[in-house]
Amino acid sequence: MILFAVLLAAASLTVSGIVMLRGQALENVRLMTNVISYSVEPALFFGDTQAAEKVMSQTIVDRTVRKVEVLDAKGRVFARWSQDEQASGWLDDAVSSILWPEPEVAAIMVDGERIGTVRAMPSAASILSLAWSGLIIAVCALGVTLIATRIFARRLQEEVVAPLNRIASVADEVREKRDFSLRVAPYGLAEIDRLASGFNGLFAELKRWHERLVTENAELAYQASHDPLTGLGNRNGFAVVLDKAIERATITGSKLAILYLDSNGFKQINDRFGHFVGDMTLCSIADRLRQCVRAKDAVFRLGGDEFAIILEGIAGDEVGQVVARIDDAMREPFVLAMQNAATLLLSVGHAVFPDDGTNTATLVHLADQRMYEAKGRINGR
Repeated sequence: MILFAVLLAAASLTVSGIVMLRGQALENVRLMTNVISYSVEPALFFGDTQAAEKVMSQTIVDRTVRKVEVLDAKGRVFARWSQDEQASGWLDDAVSSILWPEPEVAAIMVDGERIGTVRAMPSAASILSLAWSGLIIAVCALGVTLIATRIFARRLQEEVVAPLNRIASVADEVREKRDFSLRVAPYGLAEIDRLASGFNGLFAELKRWHERLVTENAELAYQASHDPLTGLGNRNGFAVVLDKAIERATITGSKLAILYLDSNGFKQINDRFGHFVGDMTLCSIADRLRQCVRAKDAVFRLGGDEFAIILEGIAGDEVGQVVARIDDAMREPFVLAMQNAATLLLSVGHAVFPDDGTNTATLVHLADQRMYEAKGRINGR
């Protein structure tokens, strides 16, 4: 756009100058033709051609005219003058014929009688000189414009475009990596630094928002998969952990077992001493179950006084050993309110993968069934 504007301005000025010079040149040719008509009158009257040519050469002192002819009364060329070939070339002739297709004519009069005619052909030399000057000026202006534009573009690239690209790249990196600790460095340009400061403030706010959201999501996920009273996994967590444990056991070819446990006599404690004592009793049962299994095993409260345990990577009679430890732990009396104590036994049923089943539904059903069978045997005693 800058180059186009410079070219348009140069072209407009050149055309305006040409139009103005054309009018001035035409007026000069008319005056010069009239002067020559008066000056060559004696030479034509006496038939002195050399005198007429000498008068024309002395009268024409600039390059406004390229050719002058003096014709006698019969229209024959009496005397002729023209610019030399170096001063008037084919380009001058071509442009002159376009600008002035007809020559300028003046009559030579003696006592009211026409004895001849002066015919002058205007020259475009001055106009061509203006055009060449305009072209040279335009080229120089274009060169200066190109240099200035290049310098400006480089400064724009270094001071504006590069910082904006850096801000955009940091924003993209934050979006892709979710790393809200990234910041845009200052560049020393007030407007860019203000924009960078705004982005940094936005990133800081997004970081706080993201951390709060992650914390809330973690808390919600924990609450969705854990029992709020005992801190054990709940029924939803049990289903998720059991599915993943079966997948791992299938890949490694190992065994796992699930234990279903239900207390005997908890309802009487809850009804007699109230829900607070009942809740404390459930927490004590949860603590004892944790102590009876390995750190990698998972203990769950399915609801009420029902519990479940997942044992991974078992071998031999480990299930029986765990059941025995649970039975021993539960034989220790629970301290209740008012110095009262009670003993709660747990009915335990178990199922082993892959001996008793290869899917969650089968294992859970069998462990639950065996747990109720064990409860029936305890109640039968």
